[in-house]
Amino acid sequence: MSHASAAQAWGMWLPAEAEQRVHLSRVRPGSQPRIAGVAGHRIRIDPATGLTVLGVGDKSFTVTTPERTWTDLASMGLTREDLIVAGDALLRRRDGPGGEVAAGRQHPLSSLADLGVAVAEARGVTGWRLLGEALPHLRERSDSPQETRLRVRLVGAGFPEPQVNPEVPLVWDAWGRILRSTPVDLYFAAAKVALQFEGEHHFSRARQYRRDMRRDEELRDVGVETVRVDSAVFGAGEWARFMARLQRLLTTRGGA
Repeated sequence: MSHASAAQAWGMWLPAEAEQRVHLSRVRPGSQPRIAGVAGHRIRIDPATGLTVLGVGDKSFTVTTPERTWTDLASMGLTREDLIVAGDALLRRRDGPGGEVAAGRQHPLSSLADLGVAVAEARGVTGWRLLGEALPHLRERSDSPQETRLRVRLVGAGFPEPQVNPEVPLVWDAWGRILRSTPVDLYFAAAKVALQFEGEHHFSRARQYRRDMRRDEELRDVGVETVRVDSAVFGAGEWARFMARLQRLLTTRGGA
């Protein structure tokens, strides 16, 4: 398995349209797979370093490594933002939501250094320039594709780059040692402004909603302003309003 199918096996975040076909590859000089409903590829790859075996239940299958999978995605017509989102999925924090298991392995599945090596080795392949544009924008510790898209679009709009899922201190002892902290999705430290991207479960589950409200109150007690957004923020009108609000906050609080 390769391309989008391998990406799904690794739990990478992809646009829905990229997940609709099964992708299988043969190593050159083998012939391209020709199976109804399957996207077949012929690839140049060192099986010792570019392929691995994954097990699901009592079955196993050969799949391209996370790094090779990411570079192969560049040939599928994905945008730069899509590639950044897919790459961030390989760099998730181990203690994040859904971070405990990925294809039977621990997150993070790769590193910035290893992905950089993969891009260098992919020189000349379809989409290589796009990989080079996406690589500098990959960040560790993202918890969701929406978090990554929000960060990328804010930076593209000229905002300072926020920290990704940092721990914000809430309680200190008499010697200034941190006793308790809480993670926030994106954080503008200079302005003490936190962005929280909320999925539907944050509003539909009473316990989660109360937990979020308590977290926001604790952050406010230490001078941190929380801005909560959901997927509607990416709509044209909502995006403009959100950017204007965020700009006012950062300017007022000294982080613009």
